[in-house]
Amino acid sequence: MNKKRILIIVFNNIKTDVRVLRQINTLKNEYFVSLISYGGEAIEGIEMINIPRVTMPFHRKVMGVVFLLTHLYRWAYQQIYRYKYLKSIKELKDFDLILANDIETLPLAFSLKGNSGTKVIFDAHEYATRQFENDRKWRILFKGFNEYISGKYIPKVNAMITQNKLFASEFENEYGVTAEIMINAPEFQNISVKTVDMKNIRIVHHGIYNTTRNIEKLLDMIRFLDERYSLYLMLHLPSLSNAASRQKFETFCQLAREEPRVTLLEPVAGGVVVESIQGYDIGVHILEPINYNHAYSLPNKILEFVQARLAAVIGPSPGMVDIVNTHNIGVVADDFSARSIATSISNITEEELMNYKNNSDKAAFELSSEQSKKVLKSVIEDELTESN
Repeated sequence: MNKKRILIIVFNNIKTDVRVLRQINTLKNEYFVSLISYGGEAIEGIEMINIPRVTMPFHRKVMGVVFLLTHLYRWAYQQIYRYKYLKSIKELKDFDLILANDIETLPLAFSLKGNSGTKVIFDAHEYATRQFENDRKWRILFKGFNEYISGKYIPKVNAMITQNKLFASEFENEYGVTAEIMINAPEFQNISVKTVDMKNIRIVHHGIYNTTRNIEKLLDMIRFLDERYSLYLMLHLPSLSNAASRQKFETFCQLAREEPRVTLLEPVAGGVVVESIQGYDIGVHILEPINYNHAYSLPNKILEFVQARLAAVIGPSPGMVDIVNTHNIGVVADDFSARSIATSISNITEEELMNYKNNSDKAAFELSSEQSKKVLKSVIEDELTESN
């Protein structure tokens, strides 16, 4: 039987997009897979169509802003994302299915679909229309833009997936589309639970440094904890960070180096995060609900804590509370303050800490990519079967 052809689109460097890498690894043996992305290391057996990152000369920026402010969103999209005009894109055709990642790829997906019977599946990594609603500039320029793309294209997709049930419920209420749940889970790791030394409790946080995440709060947290506790930070800057963000990151790193119980770790690739943090005891992630996505997303780092067999300490973020409480893998602080986080950690007894870590072990397979792969395969098989 001839293999079906699937096109995956993502406006990102594939090296840093673990969710899309899992899509590729899940599908590449059963289908002919092509990938449109900002590049990355070659993947055996995959046709890679590398496109440039969005760069706009001054005159196009001005035109783009004018189109955004006057709500001429179709023209704004053509200024910002001109990829359909690239020769490498124009030559693409005859795909059985297109998997579009994040809202900005949907117009390109539908332009490639044209009038053919190609199926389009949308993977909503985030809730795009409320993603940065705390930022006034974003609200003025891009909120309406994302609402336009979402309203025009989401109701047209053949199927949809997203990262958690809270997002899925909101998408169904807003657009009438039922989304399947594919959590951002890492691969299952068959590792043992590390015992706890209550005289040396090691806390770890990993991920990107973003000024909106207020990671400085973790430095305040460690000051509230006694000498038994130490903090390890594995942080990196997003590749497109501006000069101001880079300066803030350098300032933060200098402050961290001045703390005797804080260690800065070298960042590692997404695929090896779990093995890099499994020697610690507690994973901490405090994401203040400054916007919808911060409040309701289910970050991959919580699921990486599980695979590393750590206890988790979080703030009362609805998107994470359900996982932590359902599987009893850690504690939820009363609020997002450094003192509250520290109090939650210091109140954990040795017995409770080992219980949380053992519960992470029990939940590890259920909360691994093995389950997510089944969801993705099922959605794609259903759509391709219907098209026969």
